[in-house]
Amino acid sequence: MTDGLLFTILGTMCGVIGLLYNVIRNLRNDFYNELDKMKRLSDDRDNDIKELIKEMKSDLKEDMREIKNDIRRAESFKCAGQNQG
Repeated sequence: MTDGLLFTILGTMCGVIGLLYNVIRNLRNDFYNELDKMKRLSDDRDNDIKELIKEMKSDLKEDMREIKNDIRRAESFKCAGQNQG
């Protein structure tokens, strides 16, 4: 082999390795960007679920208050009916 051919082969190999390195680096960056997007979406869903749970707890507390008030009214009505009879 001549020196020119050897340098051509080495240069081509270095070019191919450089291209592969860039391709792999870009794929890696894309992968981590997608992973970050998925994490943000997951965090948003978690926050939405937490907010929904808070709303449901609040609604449940309000419903329980109404039920307790209804029970008290029913008991007072029952007591009032017994006193008249």
